[in-house]
Amino acid sequence: MKPIPECNRGKTRIMPLSLSDFDAVTFDVYGTLIDWEPAIIEVLRGWATRNALSVPPQDLLMAFDRARAEIQKERPARLYPDVLRACFERICAEFGVAVDGDEREVFAAAPHQWPAYPDCHAGLTALQARAKVGALSNIDNASLESSCRKLDFRFDLVVTAERIGAYKPDFTHFHTAIADLGATGIAPERILHVGQSLRDLPRREFAIGKYEEYPCPDGVHNQVGFRVSSQSFYPCEHSHTEYIIKYENVKRKYASE
Repeated sequence: MKPIPECNRGKTRIMPLSLSDFDAVTFDVYGTLIDWEPAIIEVLRGWATRNALSVPPQDLLMAFDRARAEIQKERPARLYPDVLRACFERICAEFGVAVDGDEREVFAAAPHQWPAYPDCHAGLTALQARAKVGALSNIDNASLESSCRKLDFRFDLVVTAERIGAYKPDFTHFHTAIADLGATGIAPERILHVGQSLRDLPRREFAIGKYEEYPCPDGVHNQVGFRVSSQSFYPCEHSHTEYIIKYENVKRKYASE
């Protein structure tokens, strides 16, 4: 018997998901496939230094996250660059710093520079050979296009905040994906969604498991949060995948509201 990989010790052992059970897999993009947090922290640390602020990087990130969460609730929804502009203004106000217009514009354009996790291309390409691959993202179309170039990958389905005029956890993201994939003959129960942040779910109970509940195959870690073999889809512990949901759960809940 093979020893239990270190990444699985003390973890719940359940079988990986079988790709034969799904015809489409959609992804939350930023944080799951695109490594945005270090880039945001680097920009904000530079801003803090220039303004003689001594603020821990995590506090700067949390200030950004609080501002973003509130702004994304607004309707009509702003385009993501405008969300970033408003975030920058609120962060400046929180720390008592005057807004520099040039710095605000650099901040608004930041998504075009965010890098992809290095193993994303290979994983997504392998997955696309067996299923439709979609992106559900709280982003604008132009920024996502830049990220697709970073990933060197074209999604079969794209649902952005710009397209639908709302940000997750709004149901419309998931409902639109169900409708688009349904038009190609794919039923909700044949769709899987993978993401990094539970706050992007309409309801946390949709998650069928957090990543640490799934075994890493033979101790192999994958930074992007999944590993595709000939038959299986493995979320891995050392990854940026926090949740997995089945679309049939979303559809049932959506229909009841």
